[in-house]
Amino acid sequence: GIGQIRSSGAGKNAVYNINFPKMTVTATGGEDVTLENVRLEGDTQQVTEYKDLNQGKQTFSVDKMSFKSEGQAVALENMSVNTDTRIQGDNSGFDFALEAGKLSVGTQTLSDVTLKMGMEQLKASSLQQLTEASRSLSSNVCDPASADLTMLGLKLITPMLELIQSGPKLRIDRLAFKVPEGETVLSGSAEFADASKLNVTNLNTAALEQLRASLKFDSSQKALSSVVAGLGGTAASVEEGVSSLEVLGYIKKTGDA
Repeated sequence: GIGQIRSSGAGKNAVYNINFPKMTVTATGGEDVTLENVRLEGDTQQVTEYKDLNQGKQTFSVDKMSFKSEGQAVALENMSVNTDTRIQGDNSGFDFALEAGKLSVGTQTLSDVTLKMGMEQLKASSLQQLTEASRSLSSNVCDPASADLTMLGLKLITPMLELIQSGPKLRIDRLAFKVPEGETVLSGSAEFADASKLNVTNLNTAALEQLRASLKFDSSQKALSSVVAGLGGTAASVEEGVSSLEVLGYIKKTGDA
């Protein structure tokens, strides 16, 4: 690979531009992931108050990525992933965008795949604690005899709960793909009405009670049937699912598509 990396502020700030014509990565399960024409660019800064948190922009792009999943060939072409992370005081947020010209899974092919989403109101100090606790857990899990895994687990729960209580807001600006039968587009948002009411004892029940979510979904039944069939399902299962959601009032069916 070739590229440039510039750092300043004792390594806390980094600007980089790296290219690899071709690379192979062996995944945990032993499967090889092959990437062609990989490009990685970024301009990030370590946040003074939180040693494990960085903010800034990063872009990862690849002409083709291919691997096998559960015996099926998977390929992504002309893919780019962009992230933009922000930290202001104890508040953090991020934007994430993935775009791929083509996604193939076995015999199923999707084109113009897009996912644009983001989160706001994430408590930065809780993210820092969660990162530290996660690192401690993973470093000790290899030798459970010398670690108090229960205590390490509790160290994960506290910052995770604080993160939820800070009232994070999730938005999906666009999740879309195309098949020959048409395009499917989804957008939405989710947040807790009053996250301060959530605690360890009521999290399972109160989280659902406090959750406020909205989704907008636009597709044709023919397009959905094509995708489901490509993944081994049937058109009948799509018809049944659509009818059930329509009866419950979650979707409105128009036309005969």
